[in-house]
Amino acid sequence: MMSVPLIFSKSNNLLNLRKYVSVFALFLVFLVLFFGIFFGSRHISVTNKMIFINKFPENFNGLKIVHISDLHLGGIWNKKYFLTKLVNKINSLNSDVVVITGDIVNQYYQEMQGVDTIFKKIDAPLGKFAVLGNHDFGDYIVWKCPKEKEKNIKYIVKGLSDWGFKVLRNEHSFIVNGLDSIAIVGVDNWGERSFKQYGDIEKASYGIKNFSIVLSHDPTYWESNIIRYVPNSITLSGHTHAFQFGFCCYNYCWSPIKWFYKQWWGLYSKNVSFLYVNRGIGMVGFLGRIGMWPEITLLELKKGYE
Repeated sequence: MMSVPLIFSKSNNLLNLRKYVSVFALFLVFLVLFFGIFFGSRHISVTNKMIFINKFPENFNGLKIVHISDLHLGGIWNKKYFLTKLVNKINSLNSDVVVITGDIVNQYYQEMQGVDTIFKKIDAPLGKFAVLGNHDFGDYIVWKCPKEKEKNIKYIVKGLSDWGFKVLRNEHSFIVNGLDSIAIVGVDNWGERSFKQYGDIEKASYGIKNFSIVLSHDPTYWESNIIRYVPNSITLSGHTHAFQFGFCCYNYCWSPIKWFYKQWWGLYSKNVSFLYVNRGIGMVGFLGRIGMWPEITLLELKKGYE
């Protein structure tokens, strides 16, 4: 008779232990999410990369490029304060060129309103350039008519122009220093799987023999096409957000996005072509970041010698 209460007591203690573990686990998840939303999304990090390139123009040796991507302005709270902090940090890096590789908005051009004066303050002596990402094309909205969609794209381009950025849509421009020049090649978004393919690197790079800086929102375009048409180049991309979740330990970094994108964050190279994938600034879906903070990339391109 005495053994029954003992068994019941052990069973009851086990149930209580499981309950406490479950409550603690839920609290831990809540704490991590809270941190990601209110702290992780605001922690702007700067990644410095020095890249040595054999066929780099002598007069541009040491060229500094600031690269940002995926602003997703519709998902940023306390927008003016955060973007002022972002622009101040960009200007403190004293770069020669500033580029934005797409996804300026979540959906609508109205997300850009009210921040013109902030982005106009970005200083880049050799120029500011931008391309459009998949969200900028409004493919995730049912529009009343095609003209409304085109109007949305037109106003996003106009907004970027008002900020002082030259928007490259399957075309190129040049920066010049003395007798040397570098092509800045920009393509509309081109993606695999369910993403539409607006980009045309063959058209954008037609006639170019210079070293090129290619702006392509989606990094998958680099290995599938850009290397073939613009081999002597560095491509700058975004799009992946590094899943807004992950971790780095010493030289090893991990994120679930690795299961979907071969090039998901950081510097990659193949033959004489380079690719850098930026983690982005804004958020989509989960309005926070855990481990993979908003990123400004400072790239310094130097002439390497064989």
